[in-house]
Amino acid sequence: MDFEKMKSCYVQYRSSLSGFRERVKQSRLWFKQQQTEYQGGFAAGAGRPKSHSGHIFNAIQYKHADLMDNYPAANILPREPKDEESAKVLTEIVPFILERCAFKRTYDLNLYNKLISGTAAYGVFFNPDAEGGRGDIEVKDVELLNLTWQPDAVSLSESKYIFYDTFMDAEDFCAVYDNLEGVSMQMQYDEQKELAGEDAYRTVVITDAYYKKLEKGGRRILHFARFSGSRVLFSSEDEGKQFQNGFYAHGEYPFIFDLLNPVPGELTGLGLVDVAKDMQAYIDRLDEAINRKCLICAQDRYFFSENSGVNEDEFLDVSRPLVHVRGSLDETRAAPLNVAQLPNYIVEHRNNKIAELKEITGNRDFAQGGSNGGVTAASAITALQTASDKLVRDSVTFSYIAFEQMVRLVVELIREFYDEPRIFRVTGDDGKNEYRSVSSAELFSGGERSVFDISLTVEKNNPYQRATHNQLILELNNAGLLNPDNFENASFILKNLNFDGKDKLIRDLEELTMKRRQQAEAMQQAQSGGEPQGGAGTPLVEIPIGNEDGMADSGQDSGFDGGTLVEIPLGQS
Repeated sequence: MDFEKMKSCYVQYRSSLSGFRERVKQSRLWFKQQQTEYQGGFAAGAGRPKSHSGHIFNAIQYKHADLMDNYPAANILPREPKDEESAKVLTEIVPFILERCAFKRTYDLNLYNKLISGTAAYGVFFNPDAEGGRGDIEVKDVELLNLTWQPDAVSLSESKYIFYDTFMDAEDFCAVYDNLEGVSMQMQYDEQKELAGEDAYRTVVITDAYYKKLEKGGRRILHFARFSGSRVLFSSEDEGKQFQNGFYAHGEYPFIFDLLNPVPGELTGLGLVDVAKDMQAYIDRLDEAINRKCLICAQDRYFFSENSGVNEDEFLDVSRPLVHVRGSLDETRAAPLNVAQLPNYIVEHRNNKIAELKEITGNRDFAQGGSNGGVTAASAITALQTASDKLVRDSVTFSYIAFEQMVRLVVELIREFYDEPRIFRVTGDDGKNEYRSVSSAELFSGGERSVFDISLTVEKNNPYQRATHNQLILELNNAGLLNPDNFENASFILKNLNFDGKDKLIRDLEELTMKRRQQAEAMQQAQSGGEPQGGAGTPLVEIPIGNEDGMADSGQDSGFDGGTLVEIPLGQS
C-alpha cells in the first residue's frame, strides 16, 4: 500500500471539498433558523433579522412527511428457477436485518439531510464484533462532513479513494493501539472541532480509507486501510491471503448517496435550503420593515419645543390623569408626530413572495390539505393534491434507487459472511411468527453464482391512499370482478387495469377460483358415491318387476301396484 500517496489524496480531496462542507453547514443553520446574516444581494451592513420566518422549515417538514408516507419495501426476485426458494427466503429476512439495524430511524434522519443539504449518505458494513463476536450487517447514516471523495468524480464508484473520519477518545485509542505515537491531530481538530465538541483536544481522528486496486485480468478489488495522522493502523492489502478477494468480496464501495435535486456533472445535489434561502431572506427583510413600521405607528410621539413647559415625567407616565404645563400650550410649542401608514402594496408584495416561495419549494396549500381560490369541493381538492404528489414521486425516486443499492449490498454481505446458520423470525402468510435457519451455503448453493433482481414496493402510510385503495377494492367487488365464478372475464379486465397490488389480487382470485372448483368436484363425488355405479360408459335401463312377463296385469288382483323400477347395467349378468 502506498500510504504517502493515499494521505496526499486525502489532504487534496478534503481541501477541494471545503466549499461543499461550508454549504452543508450553512444549510443546517438555515433549517435551525440560526442564520447569522441575510443572503441574496443585501449589503453586508444591512443588519440582521430580529426574528426568522419558518417557511423553509415548514416546507422541509411537509416534504419529510410525504417521503415517509412512501417508505420502501424490497421484493427479491430470482433470475433462474433454481433460485426461487432462495429469493423467497431473502425477501423474508432482509427486512428483519434492516429492522435490527433500526433502518427506519436511519431513513428518517437521512431524509432530513437530503431535504436540507440535497445529499444524504448511507453506509452498508459488516461489523465483526456484533452479535457476540459472530458479526452482523449494519446499515448506518453517514455524516457528510466526515466523508471525503474525489472531487471531480461523477459517481462514488469512479472515485480513486473514499475517506471517512471517525472520532475516538484518546484514552480509548491508547487502550486499543497502545499509544498516541505518530498521531497528528492538530489539522483534523481545526477542521472538525465543531463536530468533535469542546473536548476536541482529547479526541483522536481516525480515517478509514477505501480504494480499488486493479488486478491482473482487469478485476478491481476493494481494499480498506485505517490511519490516524502519519500512523497506519490497518491495511487489508498488507494482510496477505486473508483478504486476497478484497476487504468485501462484492468489490463495491460501502457508501451510497441519495440526492434531492441532482446537478449534472456533480456527485452531490441541491437541497430545499439552497433554492429557497435567498427568497426567505428577502421575505425576512420585508417582515423586518413591516414590523418596524407597525411598532412606530403603534407608539404615539410628539414634537415639543425646548420652552414648551410640559412636565415630561408626567407626560410619559400614562397612569397620571393630569399633565402640568407652564404657561400656555399651542401648536407652536407642542404637536403630535404624524407617521405615514404602511402602504397596502408592501404587505401584498410580501404575500406574493411567500406564495412564490411555496411554488419554489412545492409546498403549496393543496399539498398541506388547504385550499384557496374558492376551491371547496372535496373531489377537486383531492385532484389537486394528487397533481401535487408528482413532486413527491420525483423526490422519492433517488431514495428508491439508493434503497435498491443498499439491499443489493446486504444480499452480497449475506452471501459472504453468513457461513454459520442464523435464526430469523419472519411473519408467515397467516400473520403468525415463523423461525428460519439461514446460511449462505443454503441460499447460494450450486456452482454458478446466483443473481437476483430487486423489485420495490411502497408501504403506504397515507390514510388517504389507504382509503382510496379500499374504495377501489369495494368498487371492483360491486362490479363482479372479484367473483371466482367469473374469473376468466374478471382476470381479462383486471390485467388491463393499472393500480398497486394488481398482480397479487389476480393471484389471490385465481387461488380462490381453484379452491371453489376443487370443493365443487369433491361435493359432486360425495353425492355420486351413495348411488350404484356401473362400468364406465355402461348405460342403465329401468324394468318393472311384478309378474313373469315383466309386465303389470291390471286385470289381476295379486297385490301388485304397477311394478317397481330397478336399474340394471346392460351387458352384465
